[in-house]
Amino acid sequence: MNSFHIFVIVFALLYTWNYVKGDDEFKREKTHFKKDPRDYTDRDADSLYAEWEDNDDDVLPEDEREDYFLRGKNRPGIRPEDLVGKEPEDIMKLSKKGQTLMMFATVSGSPTRRETEEITQIWWSGLKNALYDVNR
Repeated sequence: MNSFHIFVIVFALLYTWNYVKGDDEFKREKTHFKKDPRDYTDRDADSLYAEWEDNDDDVLPEDEREDYFLRGKNRPGIRPEDLVGKEPEDIMKLSKKGQTLMMFATVSGSPTRRETEEITQIWWSGLKNALYDVNR
């Protein structure tokens, strides 16, 4: 009878220790449920998004991914050998590769404001359809 009591006590202690220790992933999932989404920091949101993407079975093609994925890619560095004998415009192209670009256009003639808006709308939709991130 004495060994039975010891067995029950050891079993209860092991069960309690396992319950208290718990699973870290389970605890992490519970913290997401308890926390108010308005209280998330940028780090919490990024970790939640990364967890969501890790558990997602669908992988988007490169051209359909958001800018979030492209931010992490490192830009290739400029080597001094590439700059020797180059025109200043070519050097500028190398230094700005992979960065946001502002584009300006001059419309020939003297169009009205409405005509200018129509022309810019055509160019904007063409660039947007070519999967460029375009803002007017």
